Amino acid sequence: MSLSCTIVGYYALMVIGGYMLPEGIVRSLLVGPMFFLIPMGIGLGLIPHRTVLKNLGLGRLELTAVAFFTGALCLVAVFVARERGMLTLGSLDDWMWGTMVVSALGFMRLFRLGNGFPDNPEFLYVLAAALGVFAPLYFVHFGIFSKYPYTDLFQYTHLMKGANELARFDRLNPFTADSYLAIWQTTLGILKRLFEVDLLSEFWVLPWIALPFRTIIYYVLARKLFTARNERIFFVAVLIVFSGCLPPTNGDLAMLAAVLILALLLPQRDISSSLSQAFTGFAVVSVGVVGGYTLAKDTVWAVPLLVIGMAVGLGGLSTSYQNGCQLVVLLQAALAIAPLHRSTLAFLPLVAGITIWRAIAGRWLRPCMAITWTASALVFLGGIAITAVNGVFRLSIEESYWIGPLLTQFNQSFSPVNTDAALGAGSKVALFEIARSVGAWLVLAALSPGVGMFGREGSLVQHDEGRRSMWPFGATALITLIILLGIPFVYRAGFLVVILLATVWTERVYEQRMESRFLLLLVAFMAAALAFVYGVTHLLEKALFIRWLKLYLLGVAAALIATVLLYMHRWTKHRARWMLAVMLIGALTFDRVLTKAYFMSYAYGEMVENEGSKVITHYDHADLEIAGWLQKHGGQTILVSDPITMANLRAFAGLNSIVSFSNLDTMPPSVKQRLKNLLTNGSTSLIEMVPRVSGCYDSKQFKEFMAWDGVSPEANYALFRTLNTSATGEQVLAVFDYSDGLLLRGRNRAAHGQTHEWVVKEHRDGELNLTRGATHGQTHEWMVKEHPLFTIVISSRTYKWLQTGQLRPYLNGLEPLPTDLIKRMQNQCQAFVFGERAIIVPVHANEVF
Repeated sequence: MSLSCTIVGYYALMVIGGYMLPEGIVRSLLVGPMFFLIPMGIGLGLIPHRTVLKNLGLGRLELTAVAFFTGALCLVAVFVARERGMLTLGSLDDWMWGTMVVSALGFMRLFRLGNGFPDNPEFLYVLAAALGVFAPLYFVHFGIFSKYPYTDLFQYTHLMKGANELARFDRLNPFTADSYLAIWQTTLGILKRLFEVDLLSEFWVLPWIALPFRTIIYYVLARKLFTARNERIFFVAVLIVFSGCLPPTNGDLAMLAAVLILALLLPQRDISSSLSQAFTGFAVVSVGVVGGYTLAKDTVWAVPLLVIGMAVGLGGLSTSYQNGCQLVVLLQAALAIAPLHRSTLAFLPLVAGITIWRAIAGRWLRPCMAITWTASALVFLGGIAITAVNGVFRLSIEESYWIGPLLTQFNQSFSPVNTDAALGAGSKVALFEIARSVGAWLVLAALSPGVGMFGREGSLVQHDEGRRSMWPFGATALITLIILLGIPFVYRAGFLVVILLATVWTERVYEQRMESRFLLLLVAFMAAALAFVYGVTHLLEKALFIRWLKLYLLGVAAALIATVLLYMHRWTKHRARWMLAVMLIGALTFDRVLTKAYFMSYAYGEMVENEGSKVITHYDHADLEIAGWLQKHGGQTILVSDPITMANLRAFAGLNSIVSFSNLDTMPPSVKQRLKNLLTNGSTSLIEMVPRVSGCYDSKQFKEFMAWDGVSPEANYALFRTLNTSATGEQVLAVFDYSDGLLLRGRNRAAHGQTHEWVVKEHRDGELNLTRGATHGQTHEWMVKEHPLFTIVISSRTYKWLQTGQLRPYLNGLEPLPTDLIKRMQNQCQAFVFGERAIIVPVHANEVF
């Protein structure tokens, strides 16, 4: 039975079992693969398979990868168009079931193309190796640092909120993750709505489901770079180690898309690429990504219609237009990928530039090899030295670094709601992020063979070796230099550094007879790592993150050293390559785990040994209990609390908060201070506020807060849609002065001031007068007594934040709320209490308690 037939059978099984299995991990395991299969099936229905497979010479793996991104674009466009009011027929459930049917039909089209996706059984070996490499990484994150259902959601909170909001309220909020394609919100929203999957359980399952998709894309690139199966397996295994073990966000999908574009651009290893083809590919990709991103901000249908039109046109092209077909597929892929994430504007031109670099390096004179390696090393050392000097003497990027004046323009162009571009700017940030993502071990392993090449140029030239490693190593140096310039968020291109260094390393392992050098290097590294782990876990007082992993790290290091020594003692020629590869992958995994633990304090703060539990989580049982209560009794209330609590409840309940922000705590300090004043009614602390005021909170203050421009776009949009049920999303965006595109783009919005005065006004007897062509709607829904307009949640975390100003997002060992505070809130605010750790205060539109 073909794999495509198996997938169609899985669709039928999933539809039945999705309702019968208990909610939780089991149901998530069954339904979770649909996160990738739904868009992939839609894309397979759009791409002319035979043209791609026969005329272009692309395999089924390339076809499925391109199909996913094409299908994701069209899937999201349909639901965005429905939100805007362009598709009015049918209910939300009808459209969701319709996408399932279309996706299944797309896979059925593959029946006539043979026995499944893999072109040969080699992919199964690669996938098996990827599973073996991934398992220990998953165990460390979800087995040691997490404990079901508690883990770190971080930037996934607003994506889960968007999915829950779509499933619960039939609303695809355009201001949720507004700068990139709503894949998470749409796909997981479908699974939540149709099968009632627990998105928190899905978060634990998705990493395993994403692994085959990652492996497909890495393997497609490996086939372009290497000829032997062992080389491909080793290369993919290295990339899996550096991919992490979390579900793929839009940024991760953008990285994978860039890898796919690189694979489509590169010729086979034994074929020299022409400069004309490389420059043409660069031009097509650049035009596609810039044009696609620009069109996505203007209209909903422009990019999907272009992609579909190209797919239809491909079906009519013959083999005589093979080069033209390749360019059309490349342009189609770039257009579909462009709206994924704003980082695609950097990623795709960079990978296209890599192909130009490869074409140029392949034509250099052979004596230039040593010069190239030397220049590349100097770029690394010089860039790090410049960054270090900048970090010591220039502490404020806005005042003293050249990129500072561009931050304002960056915010206005790419992030109309959030103003956090400075968080991703500067060479200090870039160097730190490279250190976290690449690590010293891979750089050392890639540089060491290069150092050994000096003085041996004649031998390498004779075998045409060295030139093959010249282009990826030189490209690595240039990309690293670009990253260290400090342009906002360009450090995310560090994955290209990993790919290029892994290319160098794979070629050295399998093309040069340097096994003994690698073994000595491996033993030295493991010995040093053992000493480091022992010293850190026994000497440094605050190295608790590494102490959590002490037994794991020591055991792995000891096993690797013993294996190396045994291998050196029982050397056999035919086992040399694969045993060396296994040990190197093990050493690399050890380094990644150690690096992750070492940098934990950067993301999670320093720990005190007697504080918190050995679980990295920013939510607890009280958050889950409150979210369940809100789903039953809160209606579409607007949340008011500290940033972490709002992020948690948004993710679990799909509700909007009074402040829009991404990740956990990225709101500007000025907004954060105003939020504090709002929660305390201007008092210095919450405990002082309660006895001072007569009653409790006044909804007018909250509405005035929401009226401030750029503070509450998600809540404003949801409230406007609730107040005006007949208004379409397109009309609401017009009122807010935003373009009606697949992605949002502000037009003539005022920089400051209250631009949403309609929020403040009371409309007790009349209807809200809409402007810019919007229709009229009822305004009494928000005044219904059973569902408060605002819900204030005061948890132990909130209380500590208001009392001390400290907001620790992880590992909270908080005490219960003071008894006198609980009693006062119950008496004066009619509050609900959850286990002495949280208080819920409902605030209605026309009442002051």
